[in-house]
Amino acid sequence: DIVMTDYDHPEGYGTFHPQFLNVQLGFAKTFSNSIHAGVSATMITEQLTNITATGACFDAGIQYVTGKAWFLSKEFVVNENVLIPRPETEELVHWITQDITDHRSQIINIFDIGTGSGCIPISLKLSLPDADITGCDISTEALKVAQTNASKLNTTINFLQLDFLNFEQHNNLGTYDVIVSN
Repeated sequence: DIVMTDYDHPEGYGTFHPQFLNVQLGFAKTFSNSIHAGVSATMITEQLTNITATGACFDAGIQYVTGKAWFLSKEFVVNENVLIPRPETEELVHWITQDITDHRSQIINIFDIGTGSGCIPISLKLSLPDADITGCDISTEALKVAQTNASKLNTTINFLQLDFLNFEQHNNLGTYDVIVSN
């Protein structure tokens, strides 16, 4: 039996295409327990079959099919309104956390631009519980996902809907010690 994961796909991580659908479906059917924490093989098989039936685009990451993505060992909700968190972004969060831990002793204010799923501000809050963190996004739908993730991970983040590139909206912002954007 050939088992091909999304890592093996020639297009790279998180993708699947029609020529690999049967392999992906076979992969899902092979495992009776779970493929990814709490996602059953049956559920993934049904979702992949539904995508085939509807003719949906196959350039979507498997995370969009399952509705879940892992970031710094935490499960985040994702959908078509947000980007899939990337491993490189984990490195950014580690770097910021380490820099703040090494050089700051007082409470700091952090501002995340283009928060999407909220993985950056939420992860920073989990690592730096005394920090005041604000995340902004132009998309109200993305902010709903971010708020869902913040609630699910028991963090309090101030989320703002604003277009950061619209300078007139900068009046709604405070003063921040760290500004992060990925």
